Amino acid sequence: MARTLREDYRQLLTGGGGVAILAFSLFAPQVFIATASAALAAGLAFFAWMDCYRRGRIVADTPTSPIASAAQGYVELNGVAQPLPERPLCAPLSGAPCVWYRYRAERYGGSDWALEEEGESASPFLIEDASGACAIVPEGAEMTGLSPTVWYNDDTDGAGGWRRLARGDLRKTEWLLHGGEAVHAVGSFVTRSDDPRDPAGSAERHLLRKPGDGRPFLVRIGEEGEATGRASYGRWALVHLLVFLLALASLPHALGKPW
Repeated sequence: MARTLREDYRQLLTGGGGVAILAFSLFAPQVFIATASAALAAGLAFFAWMDCYRRGRIVADTPTSPIASAAQGYVELNGVAQPLPERPLCAPLSGAPCVWYRYRAERYGGSDWALEEEGESASPFLIEDASGACAIVPEGAEMTGLSPTVWYNDDTDGAGGWRRLARGDLRKTEWLLHGGEAVHAVGSFVTRSDDPRDPAGSAERHLLRKPGDGRPFLVRIGEEGEATGRASYGRWALVHLLVFLLALASLPHALGKPW
């Protein structure tokens, strides 16, 4: 499954987790617990910073290629999303036409929400530029830049509005990529001969998919996808670096506590 939006959630959880562990270390009564907590916060923040820095450098250092002349291997493409010919896609909750979706349905139990169903599209879609078209196989991609649409029960007209919740209410959320939206993608580019076994079907010879060597597969929505991606990774890298430095600075305080 594509790791939609989860990249930002992952960074938020990692950064928030580091801050929470660091705060715990400051109030821990014993030196062992305080020192171990501070060290754990520092280690978590350091690896998160390295991950953000690496991803940001990948986005910055991978040159943009026209689809028609892109080299085989790890490339960056900019274009417009389009559905595959004769393979229209509709979102499962709203029925809206799109080229890719993610959805979630949650039931209100009176005090909190319980997940009932979630999923996302595995169907390929096209990215087109002035030189040609390429099918993006979204499995394993980090899909970012999409805004959620939220509504309750079947009241799509009241999406995003305030309402009084009642036990049993169903909250529905969708993230949709529509045809015609700008897309920035970084992944493994492959050109294949017509083969009905290809995920995109025999009509498309160019595929962009998850690299097999562990490098990230990134798909960001928007006109400024590349610049936004770099800025996002840069901001999160700064947050993680700050948590790391604060955790190191707290170690003398932790070591001064009683055993």
